[in-house]
This record gives sequence, structure tokens and C-alpha cells, in this order.
Amino acid sequence: MKFAYVVSESGTVHVNQILSEMASRLIADGIKVTGTIQSETEKEGAEKCDMYISVLPDGPRIRVSQNLAGQSKSCYLDTSALEKAAGLAASRLGDADLLVINKYGKREAKGGGFRDVMAQAISLDTPIIVGVNALNLEAWLDFSQGAAVELEADVEALVAWAKESLARTQCL
Repeated sequence: MKFAYVVSESGTVHVNQILSEMASRLIADGIKVTGTIQSETEKEGAEKCDMYISVLPDGPRIRVSQNLAGQSKSCYLDTSALEKAAGLAASRLGDADLLVINKYGKREAKGGGFRDVMAQAISLDTPIIVGVNALNLEAWLDFSQGAAVELEADVEALVAWAKESLARTQCL
């Protein structure tokens, strides 16, 4: 099993950028990547942001936040949009060399979101790289059962791990 994760200590923007750059580089090198990358758009004059995830390699870009008109103190997840993105990523797994999941979050910790997609990738022996929020690290470690390796939040380290994992898969 080839399973890696990157921990986001204070917010996810930095890890999102790293995962996005890593995926772009791997795709440019001809590696078939599926999964999701997150981006946030700040709203002018508003405390909340709009969260989007792009399904790799070529979209769509799906808004996964809801506007609750001041009823929430942070971005509020639209679970149906997240499940739609998970379904699209799952449908592309058969042709993928690598699965990238932008975040193992509350939804995954409770058994939803991208958990089934990751389980499917494991059954296909497809390497996985996941961003993990520090708040959900314990749930992630329980889910991965010690099989995942923590990687430095660095594009070069992630690209190297992905290529090494793919080389081992192709040798088997």
C-alpha cells in the first residue's frame, strides 16, 4: 500500500498550493492524476470565503461551501457538492496512476466524503497523497492504521514520493 499525507498545521491554503503545484507537475510529466485540489476565494467585505475543489485532471471546479448569511463563523461545507466531487474522482480511478485528496476533513473522519474513494484506490493499489488538517490528524491516523507515511509539505518531496511509488507499482 502506497499511502502518504501532508499535515496542515494552521489552515490549509499552504498545503492546497503545494498539492496543486505537485499535481500540475505530475500531469505535465504524463502521470494520470485524479482526485481533488481545493481553492478558496475571499469575498470582498465578507468574513466568509467561497471554497471550491477542482476534480483532477481537468475539472469540473465545484463550489463546496454554502452561504449561510452570517449564521456561520467559517466556510460551511456543502456536503452534497463534496459527495458529487467524490463520485467524479471515483469514476476516474480506473485510469489513474495517483489519487490526490486535498483534505481529510470532518466529513471523512465521520465516514463520508472521500473515504470510499480512498478505499477504492487502496483496492486498486493506486498510490494516494492526502492533505490532513491537524484537527483531524488523530482520525486520519486511525483510518490509515499506520500504513501512511508523513511527507514534508514541499512540492519536490511530494513529486519524488509519487514517482518512486509509481515506479514500484510498475515493477510489480
